[in-house]
Amino acid sequence: MCMLKFLLIFCFICVVAYLVKFFLVPCLEMIKNGEESEMYKKVLDNLKDYCKDENIDEDVIIQQVYLVVKILTFILIAIITIMFILLWLAI
Repeated sequence: MCMLKFLLIFCFICVVAYLVKFFLVPCLEMIKNGEESEMYKKVLDNLKDYCKDENIDEDVIIQQVYLVVKILTFILIAIITIMFILLWLAI
């Protein structure tokens, strides 16, 4: 039973670390730093090229990107919280 708890905690820590490092930190950086963040610059460069090809207004697309980033951040925080509660109930 002790080994099962260890594996459960180990898997929880690995999944949470992955979600935080690759998704949550870049999203929070983009929300916090705005136009100065690396993710914003990468996304903006790609969006400018796409908007020129498709004749779309850049401002509308940029607002949608911010909305998606905020929603993704909220969902990730909710998932991590639910996982923590389930881990706490399991142990």
